[in-house]
Amino acid sequence: MYKQPIDNDRLPSEEVWARCVEFNRDNTVSDIDWLTTSDIIRKRKIRASDARFGIDKASKPMYYARSRVKSAIRNGTLVRQPCSICSNPKVDAHHPDYSKPLDVVWYCRKCHIAEHKRLKG
Repeated sequence: MYKQPIDNDRLPSEEVWARCVEFNRDNTVSDIDWLTTSDIIRKRKIRASDARFGIDKASKPMYYARSRVKSAIRNGTLVRQPCSICSNPKVDAHHPDYSKPLDVVWYCRKCHIAEHKRLKG
């Protein structure tokens, strides 16, 4: 990185430095306040993204389960298996119970649609 020569005329005086240090010491926010602030910001961002993607409270468990499966596949803790009905290698994860996000049944698209039709009617 290019270093500029120090110009002593442009540096703040000792008095200015002392006031800055004193001001920062008196006006620092405690760690608890920072955590609270970051939590509020994080929650606002989550609510905003939920609204943007149309996620309501009823579909949150489904969204959570899907994201857990995607993460598990990506990091290798969950491996795709062939379809449990027709052995097709191109599969979707089906959640019989959203409270167990990594407990999935692997279905190809055709069998997955058929399973949902069977469950609905």
